[in-house]
Amino acid sequence: NYTVHVCEDGQFLAACVELKPDLVINDILDTDETYICELKLAGTKVINFEDMGSGAQSANLVINALYSGENLSDHILVGPRYFCLRDEFIFLPEKYFSDTVNRILLTFGGVDEGNLTLRCLKLITPVCLEHGISIDVVTGPGYLHEKQLSNHIKDLHGLEITVSNDTRRISDFMHRADLAITSGGRTVLELAALKVPTITICQNLRETQHTFACIDNGVINFGHRESVQDDEIQRTIKHLIENGSARRSMVDKMGATDLRNGKRRVIEHITRILSV
Repeated sequence: NYTVHVCEDGQFLAACVELKPDLVINDILDTDETYICELKLAGTKVINFEDMGSGAQSANLVINALYSGENLSDHILVGPRYFCLRDEFIFLPEKYFSDTVNRILLTFGGVDEGNLTLRCLKLITPVCLEHGISIDVVTGPGYLHEKQLSNHIKDLHGLEITVSNDTRRISDFMHRADLAITSGGRTVLELAALKVPTITICQNLRETQHTFACIDNGVINFGHRESVQDDEIQRTIKHLIENGSARRSMVDKMGATDLRNGKRRVIEHITRILSV
């Protein structure tokens, strides 16, 4: 129920200016300073999300929730305090810790360029069979390895696996998981908000800069997918499955960060920009 405008290639800036907006919010990685300055010259205020480009210094406000460090500039807010958790996570019932792992979630974003879904499924299959653990696999609309995945699953016997493509409510899968394996994007903070013990494997170099995913916050981060060995992944998964105290420690660390009020903080800053 929002008005949507579609523009020709190369006409994005002109299309924005033509609307004469009071505010432009860019969810664009690494904006260009020229683009931001042109918007401001047209009389609009500019807010950017997840922006480490040259345009970040010229925007009225930048919110980089996935990065850490000090707020080096008053208009650039960094860290999980400013993570905008979707309502589907906020209104879920409280998740209780399970001493045993009954269900594992595998999800690696909308594209999964490294096909970590299939790689990790192959690695966890033996221990899941051993312990009678079910697996939920959630892929995105850009996943290009469906045939490989389905061919592998049809040859598995005695293992309960559900596969969902492009679900509208991934929070339901997260809420019932006792352990999750995912990439290094926003999903990590969503899982942390639900206090699901999480293993992260970064799809690309940009994700390695998303520093919330660390053991201090209850997340085991293997770094870039090409730098982690299969046996290391297997050992860690087996250890977490068989060691409830390790998973409990991860959950306790996740609970130390207030992720549920991040959206309120961001809205307060946006409202302040508009009122000036």
